[in-house]
Amino acid sequence: MGLRGIRFTINFTAKLISIGLLCVVMHQVQALKVDGLEHLSDITKKSQTRINTDFLLVKTLDKTKLLHKTYGEFFTYGAALFSDGSVKFVWYGKPGGGVNNTNKAIPFIRKVLQAQADSARIIGSAVVYSMHRENSLRPQLNVELEYYDGLAEVFSAEYTVTQDRQINWGRSVRKSNQSLIFHPESKKS
Repeated sequence: MGLRGIRFTINFTAKLISIGLLCVVMHQVQALKVDGLEHLSDITKKSQTRINTDFLLVKTLDKTKLLHKTYGEFFTYGAALFSDGSVKFVWYGKPGGGVNNTNKAIPFIRKVLQAQADSARIIGSAVVYSMHRENSLRPQLNVELEYYDGLAEVFSAEYTVTQDRQINWGRSVRKSNQSLIFHPESKKS
């Protein structure tokens, strides 16, 4: 075997070793990818929950501003988020219809949303109401957000209303809340 043959054998062997190492490395990367995808799946699920509840929150805040601008008063209502991304609103009394009894509206809206959640028609819900706490100079808007995977939280924001019926948001907080619509604890049987 000449010099040329030896070089060919060495290069060929080196390439085979490289290919073998590449296959081993690819196999290890694939294994990491599989493990990583499982982990990413949990992160993606949490991210999707946050994205969807943020989307629903923005829809309700925009609806609240629109209602106040149109009618000059606040209305208690609910919102249902469907899996296709559509949002439909639930009312105790139609805006401008003269009915705005929050004491009856909130339980009614929760009951309607619970029925939709129990039949798996919706993936998220919001119950929106205004209240004026004692010792507070501003009224407060509460949005009770829930998602089918068990997330339950309330977004609360102080607000003021301008002369031209515009809502200006003040301090806000978002914290965990009791699940009232999706009842995840009753589905763990």
